[in-house]
Amino acid sequence: MYEQWHDRAWLLRHCLFLLVPVGIHILPYGSSPLAPLAALPATLHSLDKTLNSLQALEYLQAAALRNEETRATIDKYWSEQSRLARIVRENEDIKEEAQSVGISFGADGVDASPLMIFARNTVQRWKMLMASLVEPEGGHGQFN
Repeated sequence: MYEQWHDRAWLLRHCLFLLVPVGIHILPYGSSPLAPLAALPATLHSLDKTLNSLQALEYLQAAALRNEETRATIDKYWSEQSRLARIVRENEDIKEEAQSVGISFGADGVDASPLMIFARNTVQRWKMLMASLVEPEGGHGQFN
């Protein structure tokens, strides 16, 4: 009896998953084409809060380094992180596994890894994009 109930619930669930997208597609679209712009104020508010948090974090880090006790704790933490990173970089099994998934450390350390090359190329593309936005044709942008 439980097996039949479970089978029916499973079938109903799958039918629901098949019918809901079709129903959503058939139903009339009630919002205007400008609906995505309605989310813009909330997005700007969220970005502003994030920027404020990042600025506060910068001041918090500087304040933490002024205190002898927290500075010692921070130094201890980063020393431990450095030690663990060195252990990971020297482990041959980890190097082989990283290479098999395409994020190897490379022949001469981290600099030659495919992931690092991708990151460098991405940053270069962002720099070129930002330069094209900041500098108008003629090269006399407001930030020169």
